Amino acid sequence: MAVCGFFTFGLGEESMGKRQADRSDSTDREAIMHGAFWRDQALHDIMPAWLAHGINPGTGRFYTGLTRDWKPIGSSNQYPTMLGRHLFSLSAAYLLSGEAHYLALAKDTASYLIEHGWDHTYGGWYDSITETGAPESTTKRAFTQMYANTGLALYFFATRDPDALRCLERSNEIFETHAWDSEHEGYYVTLNRDLSVADTQKSFNPQIGLLSSYMLYWYLADGRPALLSQMERTMDVALRRMQAPRDGFILDTFDRAWHCATSRWEDGTEVLSAGGNIETSWIWMRLYHLTGNEAYRKSAVELGEKMIRVGSDGEHGGWYESFARDQTERHGPNKAWFIQAYGNFMVLSLFNQREEARYLDLFRETALFWNQYILDPEFGGAYCNVDLAGNLVDGTKGGGSKGSYHSMEHCLLNVLYLDLYVHKGRVPLYFNITSERSAEHLVCPVEDPAVHIAEATLDGKAWTDFDAVKRSVSLPAGKQMKLRVVLTKP
Repeated sequence: MAVCGFFTFGLGEESMGKRQADRSDSTDREAIMHGAFWRDQALHDIMPAWLAHGINPGTGRFYTGLTRDWKPIGSSNQYPTMLGRHLFSLSAAYLLSGEAHYLALAKDTASYLIEHGWDHTYGGWYDSITETGAPESTTKRAFTQMYANTGLALYFFATRDPDALRCLERSNEIFETHAWDSEHEGYYVTLNRDLSVADTQKSFNPQIGLLSSYMLYWYLADGRPALLSQMERTMDVALRRMQAPRDGFILDTFDRAWHCATSRWEDGTEVLSAGGNIETSWIWMRLYHLTGNEAYRKSAVELGEKMIRVGSDGEHGGWYESFARDQTERHGPNKAWFIQAYGNFMVLSLFNQREEARYLDLFRETALFWNQYILDPEFGGAYCNVDLAGNLVDGTKGGGSKGSYHSMEHCLLNVLYLDLYVHKGRVPLYFNITSERSAEHLVCPVEDPAVHIAEATLDGKAWTDFDAVKRSVSLPAGKQMKLRVVLTKP
C-alpha cells in the first residue's frame, strides 16, 4: 500500500488542536442540529487526526493499538475488522467531500484487505494477520466477517468496485451456507478456517448486527431482493428468539437452541446491554422503510421508547452502556463512544417517523454530550469510555475493533438524517464509478422512500438520466466517472 503523502491532508496539527479546544469550550446548540456541523466534524476533526497520527509512515497501513495521544501500543498485527472499519470511514469521507485523496487511500485499503485479510483457499476473513500480511489467527468469527464487510459495502456504494462486490457476495454466501443453523435458526458465532463450525453459540452480532454492519448499506447500493429477504428472515428470528416476552428487551447471548445465558454484575443482578437494544430499534425502523411491514415499525417505536426511558441520561446527557433488567434505574458506570452514535441514530429515526419535538430535544442533549465529552479536545479523535458525568475513563484511540468508523458513521448519518429528515433540505453526495457496461446505479444511503434525487452532475456537467423516486442514476460504461447527486426529502 502506497503512503501517498497522507500527512499533508486536512488541517495542520496546530490549527486542528486549536479548533478542537474551541469546540470543547462552547458548542452552538443550534448549529449541532444541522448537517453542516457534522460534515465539518468529519472532514476537519475526525479524519485529519487519523490521517496525521493513525498511519504508519513506513508501511502506509493503519496502526492497530493507539494511546490517547496517538502513540502505537500493543500488537502490530492487522485485523480485518479494523481495516474494514477504516475503509468505511474513508469511503464516507469521500461521499461527503468528493476529495480524491480519500478515495486513493480507500482503494489502497480495500486492495490490502482483500489481498491479505481474505482466505483465498477456503473463503472468509481471517480473524487477524501479521504485520507482513500473513495469516495469524485463521478462525473466522462472525464479528470479523461483519466488520470487514462494512467497509467493503460502503466502498462498493461509492465506487461499484467489482472486487469489493465479489468479496461481499462470497462472504455472505459463507454466512448462509456454513454459519446458518438450519435446525435451530440463527448464525453461529465462530467458524474454523475450513468453514466448519467452531462455536455453536448464538449472540447479538451475527443476527442483528449483521444488518447494521453491512447488509443494509449493501442492499441500498445493490437492491437485489434476496438480500432484503435474508434481512427480513434474520430480524424475524430476532423477534421470536431474542426479544424477551415479559419486558420486550433484546437479550444477547444464547446457546445453540436459544437458551439465554444472562450477564450479571458482581452482586448477581442481571444486566442488559443498552447498545444492543438501541441498535435493534434503529434497525427495525430502517427495515420498516424498506418493506412497509407494520410489525417492524411497531417494534421499533416500542423498543425505542423503552430505551429513551432506561438508556438516556437526563442529568448528564448521553446514553448509558448498560442497565439492570429489573431495576432499570441502575446503570453501569461508563458510557461507550459507539453507543452514543447508535442512540442518536435511533432518536432521529423516531423523529422521522413521528415528528415530535421531544426527539429533537433529546438528540440535542445527547449530541452535545458526544461533542463535549467523547471527542478529545487535546489530541483529537474519540475516547473509548467516559464515566456517567463525562470524566475520562479510557482514552484509547485505536485497537483491533476500534478506529475511526463509529465517529465517521455518526457524522455521515447525522448529515443525512438532520438535513433530510428534520430540515427537509438537500444533501450532496459524491461517487467515483467505474462500470464495464451501461447500468443503473442506486445512490441513496438512507432507507426512507420519501427521500428522492433532486439533481445530478456527471464529470461536472448536468446529468438528467436519473429516476428521482427509485433513487437511481443511469450511467454509460466508463472509468472513474465523477458523479455528484443531491438528495432531498420533498
